[in-house]
Amino acid sequence: MAATDPKQDPAARAVPPKVVMPPAPPGESPPAAVDRTRAVSEALAQLGDEADARQVADHVRATWGLTLSVDDVETICRELRTHAQPAPQSPGGASGDRGGGS
Repeated sequence: MAATDPKQDPAARAVPPKVVMPPAPPGESPPAAVDRTRAVSEALAQLGDEADARQVADHVRATWGLTLSVDDVETICRELRTHAQPAPQSPGGASGDRGGGS
């Protein structure tokens, strides 16, 4: 059974899975990819946004039992930070058609 588990089988890790931003619609993303992203996100919340990738990988291994490479952690962190950036404001500072209308 260990041969089919990507955490145990080095050949299964040859191509790293894509980074998935939770919450993903059911069936859209593999649960393992969602777990990896969620684990790194929670590790960053506990360790701080400036935590070293090695610290995050160690925390994920200890807390979630997932073994992630430093490169995997850096990729997931980069995607999380990209998605966490606020959307640019529209010209004039107006934010859509909220508020009292005519």
